[in-house]
Amino acid sequence: MTFGGWEKFNTAAFWMIKLAYINLLWILFTIGGLVIFGLFPATVAMFTVVRKWMRKESNFKIFPAFWTVFRTDFIKANGLGLLFITVGSSFITTLLFCS
Repeated sequence: MTFGGWEKFNTAAFWMIKLAYINLLWILFTIGGLVIFGLFPATVAMFTVVRKWMRKESNFKIFPAFWTVFRTDFIKANGLGLLFITVGSSFITTLLFCS
């Protein structure tokens, strides 16, 4: 493998570690939020961190960014998540009983 090959491998391995870390944070915060109340805020925080990566923002620490979004958007994310669950449940109920 040439030097360029190692550089590509190193970059790919670094991204895999970052993705594994964000997934671990998502799992821990979902469980820590008693599953139901942690699922939506953890998902919002995960997507916020991934969006920063996609925008090429690299000057931030993952855990503090995740924690800040989880904490500040906890109520909003749970409210929106419960709204999605309610609407989805009504669609499924309508499909099951009206068909």
